[in-house]
Amino acid sequence: MKVLITEAINSAMNAFFDALGNDTYKEQYRETHFNPILIEYKRVGEDYYDRSVNEEIEKIYQSYLETGQFSKSTFNKRLRGLKILEEVVETGRFEWKFKMSNDNTITNFFTDSIDRYIQTRDLNLRNINFEKKTLDKFSNFLIENGIYTYQDITYECIISFIKIVSLVSPGTIDKVATALSKYMRSLVDNNLVFDDISHLIKVNRVKNEKIRKAADVNDIAKILDTVDRNSAMGKRDYAIIVLACTTGIRAGDIINIRISDIDWKNKEIVIIQGKNNSYLKLPLNDNICGALADYVLNGRPCTKSDKLFIRSLAPFQGFNSGVSINNILRRRAMNAGVTVGGKNTIHGIRRMVATEMIKANQSVYTVSQILGHQSLKSTRQYIDLDVEGLRKCTLCFNDVIGDER
Repeated sequence: MKVLITEAINSAMNAFFDALGNDTYKEQYRETHFNPILIEYKRVGEDYYDRSVNEEIEKIYQSYLETGQFSKSTFNKRLRGLKILEEVVETGRFEWKFKMSNDNTITNFFTDSIDRYIQTRDLNLRNINFEKKTLDKFSNFLIENGIYTYQDITYECIISFIKIVSLVSPGTIDKVATALSKYMRSLVDNNLVFDDISHLIKVNRVKNEKIRKAADVNDIAKILDTVDRNSAMGKRDYAIIVLACTTGIRAGDIINIRISDIDWKNKEIVIIQGKNNSYLKLPLNDNICGALADYVLNGRPCTKSDKLFIRSLAPFQGFNSGVSINNILRRRAMNAGVTVGGKNTIHGIRRMVATEMIKANQSVYTVSQILGHQSLKSTRQYIDLDVEGLRKCTLCFNDVIGDER
């Protein structure tokens, strides 16, 4: 018996949202998943549901994905609509789990709420990608364990997922728990779940206590010696590296420094740290003041931006992220034939600053203030081992034997 495509789509939507138990996003689903199918049926002049037409539509969607006319997200939504339609018309019901032609499980319903949640997150790209990847894995975990509705998500299943993550990547479980907690809170805010368990999702923060390698002062000297300070780019890169070496400022904060943040008269710089949103005032010595002045007066491009450090190529504006600062350091380190702190990042220089201050008998409290840390525990990870200092403190075997006699 033939079924009008309009009736088939209405039946598919009803079966889908009956299984979901919540029709909050019914009209949105109609627009993103099912109306495009009606458009394709109208284009080919077919009024009744036809499996062969669906197969042609799937090929069209696939071609749009391959040619870049569709994003992966749009493709999944369109294909999901087709699969729901086929399942309901041909079986009379919807059971949530279905397959694509290549036997990969199609993205499940939870992905839509995840996409909406991710769009509300004000984080850097790296953290956004981490949360998206984590929640996608969580949604697959739910489907694989027979959980198909928001109301069926329990504290126990969330903890089970976190335990699985801890076996693979124990160092990230605190971030995983945070992502899950905030996602569950968003489901409450959107009336998709009624019991708020977000505040229960907590794990002890896992920190890597290994002391990472600090940059070597001699390597930094080699880098600075190779910088051509007669060029505009050289003046900028030299000022950036010297500023990092004399203050320990993070790469992410360097890109946000404004000219007005520098008190030239008192030789100080004042910033609001991006990592913890705290105020930090640091002294500037004559060398860095001279390098900054040389760049501002003789190397900085003419621009409307008030950022201190500007791109060397048009458009002349500030850098987008601290990655650009690390790339500058990597390029300069490569030219000098050295490696900064193992990974050629500004953090290696921060560790060098902390280590050199300790070697100069500065207290760890002072080091913590200079680095802008909120606790001494954070500072300890930035202090490299003073091997030469330890050698001076060790006893020779003769001294030990003499004591025993």
